[in-house]
Amino acid sequence: MLKKTLLERAQTLFYNMINPKLGLTKATTDSTYVFLVNLPYGIEPAAFAASRHFSSKFLMSGIAAKLCQDMAKIKNPFLAYGLGLALPFFFSNAIMLSVHYLGGTPKPLESIILSNITGLTMTPLITYGTRKGYMD
Repeated sequence: MLKKTLLERAQTLFYNMINPKLGLTKATTDSTYVFLVNLPYGIEPAAFAASRHFSSKFLMSGIAAKLCQDMAKIKNPFLAYGLGLALPFFFSNAIMLSVHYLGGTPKPLESIILSNITGLTMTPLITYGTRKGYMD
């Protein structure tokens, strides 16, 4: 067996921990919303809030989506949907609130509202899609 290079190991680790497609999609849509919510405070604060949100949301949503997909593999549907919804929700909210409060976002709570609504909507769909084999 050939020895894996460091780059191949890093790629394997990345794809085992993150769903980059869902992370990028969520980060793009949510960051646009964050920019618009904070725009009344000026372009610079809105842009900084959106850029912080994008970088952290890509990682958090990618990890949350992968976590949701992993929870979907639990045989008990109640546990699969429950854990698949609760764990990513609390994990993502803790990180995103920290990013916005520590970063000085003018409207931190308002900046994560859309993220919560879409997350609570999409997570059961991700779990369902994974359980049915659509997201392999």
